[in-house]
Amino acid sequence: MTASAPTATSAQKALALLEVLAGAAGPLGVSELGRLVGASRGTVHKQLGGLVAAGWVEQADDGRYGLSLTAARVGNAALRQAGLGRRIQVVLEEVAARTGEAISIAALHRDATLIVQRAESDQVLHADIRVGTRIPLDEGASSHVLTAFALTSAKRGEMRASGIRLLPEDALVEIAADGVARTVDGFVEGITAISIPLYDALQFKTVALTLAAPNARVHFARHEAALREGRDEIYALMGESGTRPD
Repeated sequence: MTASAPTATSAQKALALLEVLAGAAGPLGVSELGRLVGASRGTVHKQLGGLVAAGWVEQADDGRYGLSLTAARVGNAALRQAGLGRRIQVVLEEVAARTGEAISIAALHRDATLIVQRAESDQVLHADIRVGTRIPLDEGASSHVLTAFALTSAKRGEMRASGIRLLPEDALVEIAADGVARTVDGFVEGITAISIPLYDALQFKTVALTLAAPNARVHFARHEAALREGRDEIYALMGESGTRPD
């Protein structure tokens, strides 16, 4: 009697879906996912339901499915363990050392901004901002950059209609044109923040690279220039690793 081929477990099938989503250019529909993994539409729909419930996958407004920030966070950990994430952290630490101020990377997570990577300076910030801190989308330079660059105007309109507070549309259009957001006493009183977009860093779609400092210590031109230098250094690392955006 010949041994039968091993049957894939439910966990393996779910991981296969995650791998397909990770390789896609954008969210995919149930039928397309079923074709790509060789499973029925009903089976894939059930597996997606479990992945959505677990927080690994999110369903878009058009019914298609894409990876959530949970998956991105695990990808960030993999990059860190493989060396790239750590090298990006070194860049953040170098910018923090050059400016004397805290530097962070933030990404959209559902209806808020989430700090996903951060480097502290030797100077005291007097603000409880750390990896995992959530910032409302209408507060803070990171949130303003993300809503201006990572969301379409139509999506912003839908979010406002659902009750999510954002900056006025004309202010976000101005931020997109300037390529930078600045807040004084925004998320934290007494703190000034400068933020610029960073495209596809750490495999996120668009993230925000931000400097935060007490109001009296901020020099807008010098600190913005330091952020842009740091962004160029991160892009160089991503290019060396084959992950630099087009």
